[in-house]
Amino acid sequence: MDIKNFIKNYLEETKITLNLIEEDLSNKAEKIADLLEEARNKKNRIFIMGNGGSGSTASHFAEDLSKGTIVGDSLRYKAISLTDSISTILAWANDSNYDDIFVEQLKNLMEPGDVVIGISGRGNSKNVLKAIEYVNSKGAVTIGFTGYDGGKLKNCVKINMHVPSFNMQRVEDVHMLFIHLLTSLILEKEKSKNYIKNNMKEKILITGITGFAGSHLADYLLEKENIEIYGLKRWNLEKLRDVRHLLDNPRVTFLDCDITDPIGVRNIIERIKPDKIFHLAAESFVSPSWLHPNHYMDVNFKGTVNLLDAIRQTGINPRFLIPGSGEEYGEISESELPINEETILRPVNPYAVSKVAQDLIGFVYFKSYGLNVIRTRAFNHEGPRRDYVFGIPWYAYQIARIEAGKQEPIVKVGHIDDKRNFTHIRDLVEAYWLAMENCNPGELYLIGSDEQAHIYSFREVLNKLIEMSGARDIKIEQDPELVRPTVVPRLIGDTSKFRKLTGWEPKIPFEKILEDTLEYWRDFVKKGLY
Repeated sequence: MDIKNFIKNYLEETKITLNLIEEDLSNKAEKIADLLEEARNKKNRIFIMGNGGSGSTASHFAEDLSKGTIVGDSLRYKAISLTDSISTILAWANDSNYDDIFVEQLKNLMEPGDVVIGISGRGNSKNVLKAIEYVNSKGAVTIGFTGYDGGKLKNCVKINMHVPSFNMQRVEDVHMLFIHLLTSLILEKEKSKNYIKNNMKEKILITGITGFAGSHLADYLLEKENIEIYGLKRWNLEKLRDVRHLLDNPRVTFLDCDITDPIGVRNIIERIKPDKIFHLAAESFVSPSWLHPNHYMDVNFKGTVNLLDAIRQTGINPRFLIPGSGEEYGEISESELPINEETILRPVNPYAVSKVAQDLIGFVYFKSYGLNVIRTRAFNHEGPRRDYVFGIPWYAYQIARIEAGKQEPIVKVGHIDDKRNFTHIRDLVEAYWLAMENCNPGELYLIGSDEQAHIYSFREVLNKLIEMSGARDIKIEQDPELVRPTVVPRLIGDTSKFRKLTGWEPKIPFEKILEDTLEYWRDFVKKGLY
C-alpha cells in the first residue's frame, strides 16, 4: 500500500468536497452564527446531539461555544451537549429505548426559543430525528449537520449544513472543520464588538433630557466611559434648571428640536445616527390631558412616530427605548393585582391612552420594519427634580413653604387614597439602561419596586412627609380643583420578568425617596426659584 499516495488522495478528495460546498458553507455559517447569537442574546440555550463520531463532535462543539467564544464581559453561550451525561443516556436506553436518549433530556430542559442542533452522518439517526420532531412542535430553532444524501434530517430542520460525500470519515472531518469555522467566526465578531465598545464612543440620544427622568439618566450615563450624549430640547420652551450642571460638559451636546416636527426630527437622526435612543420626551402630567387630549396625542404618539420613521428612513437601527407608564392599565380590580405584562389595559385618562398608542406603534415598527424597539412600562418613580405639579413633589413643595413661613400650615391635595409602588429615580434610570442593554426588542417589560416596603397610598406618603417636617400642626385639605375626573385606585406591578432577565433590583429605600424630595424642595424654596 502506497501510504503517501493514500494520504494525498484523501486530502485531495477532502479539498474537492470543500470546494463543492464553499459558497453554501459561507452562506450557512453566517446564518447559523446569527441564529446562535440571537439565542445567546435572549438567554436561550443551545442543545447539541449526535451518535458515535457525531456525538464527539457535539461535545466538542458545546465546549467550543461555551468557552471558546468568550471575549471580555460579553454574554456567554449556554451550549449543552446531550451526549455527555453517560448515566442519563444509559438510564433512558436501558429503561425505555435508545431512540429516546435525546428527546427525553429535551423534555426536561428545552424551552421555546432554544436552539437544537442534530448531527448525523447519514441524516437518519432515529434518536436525533425523534428529538428534532419533538422540539419542532415546541417552538425550538432546529439546525442539522448531515452527509451522504442528507437522509430525513435535512428536511426536518430550519437550516441544514450538508456535506455531499458518502465517506463517513470525510463527512465527520468537514463537520468538525465547520464547527471550528463557526466558532472562529463568532469569536472574531465578538472581538470586533469588544474593540468598538472599548475604543469607539457610543452615541446616545436622550429626548426629553431637560426633564426629570432625562436629566437623571444623563447623570447616570456620564459615569460610564466611551459615551457621547446628545439631548433634545425645545429652543424657546424648556426650563434648563435640571440640566444646568450639564450645560458646559463637553460630553453632552444639546440640540434644539421639537419631536412633533417630523422634518426637524429626521434632520437630527440623520446628523447624529445614534447607537441608542432613550425616548423620554413626553407630556407626562395626567391632569391637563382632559383639557388637551389632541396635544397629548401629538407629543406622545405622533412624536414617537416621527422618531421611528426617521430611523427607518435613515436606514439605521439603533436600540430605541419606549418608557411606558403604569397609568396605561387604568381601572384595575384588587383581584387583578399584581399587574403583569398580560394584564388587560383599561386606560381612564387621555394621557394613558396616548401612552398605550405610543407603546403599540413601537410594536408595529418592530413587527413591520424590524426596528429594535424596547418596550417598558414603569410604575411610579420619584425623587429630586420632579416638578411640583405631581403628587409627592407637590406635597413636599408645600411643606417646604410652610417650614419657611411662606404658606399657612395647610397642604392642599386632590384624591390621595390611590395606592402605588414607588421607585427612586436613580434606581429607575439604571433599570432603563439595563433594559436597553438586555431586553429583547418587541417584548414588554414592567419596571418598578414591587416590594411591600415600597407600596403606599398617597395619604400614607403625605403623612410620612409631615412626620419628617420640622413644622407642626399641618392640616390636610382637599381642593376640588385638584381632583381628577377619574382616578386609578391601585397600580402595583409584578416586575419579575424584567428582574430575572437583567438582575436589577431597587437599592434605595422608600424613606430616602421622601428625604431627597423634601430636601430638594426645601433648597428650592430657600433660593426662591419659583
